[in-house]
Amino acid sequence: MIAEATAQSVRTTLSKVASPKDFSGVYHLSAGGRTSWHGFAQAIIDRIPPTEKKCQSVVPITTAEYPTPAKRPAFSAMDCGKLERAFGIRLPDWQESLAQVLEP
Repeated sequence: MIAEATAQSVRTTLSKVASPKDFSGVYHLSAGGRTSWHGFAQAIIDRIPPTEKKCQSVVPITTAEYPTPAKRPAFSAMDCGKLERAFGIRLPDWQESLAQVLEP
């Protein structure tokens, strides 16, 4: 997913007669959709065959219950709009990408 998006952005940049400054800056690249770390972990567990599961569920906790040295924002979803506008890249939903990664 990331390699394909990178290759497409390079092709787009090379094919346009534009200044490199037109494409400078920070771009966010992540799968579409939104979820929490809990939702992501539970989705992985839900896709494990029942005979291979060592646990059935993940207990959600708050950010305060998982202290880290760095302060975390209350909401930190990436906005990939700049990437989409500049290069026409819209990544598939995270659940679709997860299913591809976990395919046997």
